Amino acid sequence: MSPEKKATIEAFGKAVAAHLMAIREESGVTQMQLAKATGISQSQLSKQLRGLRAINIDELSAICAGLGISMVSVIASAENDVRPADDLKSRRERALRLAKEGKAAAQKRTPRLEEPESP
Repeated sequence: MSPEKKATIEAFGKAVAAHLMAIREESGVTQMQLAKATGISQSQLSKQLRGLRAINIDELSAICAGLGISMVSVIASAENDVRPADDLKSRRERALRLAKEGKAAAQKRTPRLEEPESP
């Protein structure tokens, strides 16, 4: 796995954890209550919600169920947090490439102008 891809995956995992932590705090659910609802130990849950330990899909499902939220909303929110920088860079690169291609295409289509000969 490339270092860039690994960094993106880690950033995504931390974004998921941050969203879950924020939702837990906003809803007034304690870590202990969520741990009991999910079957995940309080210690492990604490590490997961702080982004120190990865959350597998089964754990994510249990945590989301315990908080009464959908996994899709958490994943979408985390993706929006991680992607903007990537999207901006890729959009800029695409715009530059299209501009170069457009300039080259325009040069091919435009006949070269020559001065008319004087009589």
